[in-house]
Amino acid sequence: PSNVFATLNPLSSGSSMTFTNGNTGFLTSGTWESAPTTLAMSSGKYYCEFKPTSVLGSGNSFMMFGVEAPKNVSAWINNYPGYTSTGYAYGWDGDKRNNAGTSSYGNSFSQNDIIGIALDMDNKKLYFHKNGTYQNSGVPTSGSTGTGALPLTEDEYYFVVSGYNNGANATCKSNFGNGYFGTAAVATNSGNGYAGAEGASIFNYQPPTGYSALSTKGL
Repeated sequence: PSNVFATLNPLSSGSSMTFTNGNTGFLTSGTWESAPTTLAMSSGKYYCEFKPTSVLGSGNSFMMFGVEAPKNVSAWINNYPGYTSTGYAYGWDGDKRNNAGTSSYGNSFSQNDIIGIALDMDNKKLYFHKNGTYQNSGVPTSGSTGTGALPLTEDEYYFVVSGYNNGANATCKSNFGNGYFGTAAVATNSGNGYAGAEGASIFNYQPPTGYSALSTKGL
């Protein structure tokens, strides 16, 4: 009770989404639709991880992970993060989305890859990694310099996951610091994982120095 981790929010999500494992996993059977976290971030630095569990690509499913502003929820909840000018998404194809536009960003990802998001609200910078390698040569500890960062404009953000059924349901597991992807514990560091700056979380990859889990203790 002294530390509550964020989960995905079933009360503010796309209409075809089904949630599992205490609202840390999801399945979508429709077109693009999104789910934000239960907690939002307005200051500080935060880290989370997502693991797509369905086959991605043409004839299967598509998936994107990112951040979006609460004020625009009606615009992106039945689309994807980055559908508006305030948010960004890192997609299965390696591209980024912003203001409903698509441009080159990093490596494509597939089933069982782990996508990490590092959000620096103190400097309004956003970073993504694939299996521990930050895309666009990002350096989350670069502060106001924002090496390889995507710039943010708003004062408050959610972490957001989005999926699209392109012939098969899109499924995903998330880890906001509880140390599990669904029912599978993190695999690194002899199964003990790595803690965020708040000291009460477990992640598969080491969060950047100074980044906390999105939890009541992290906030």
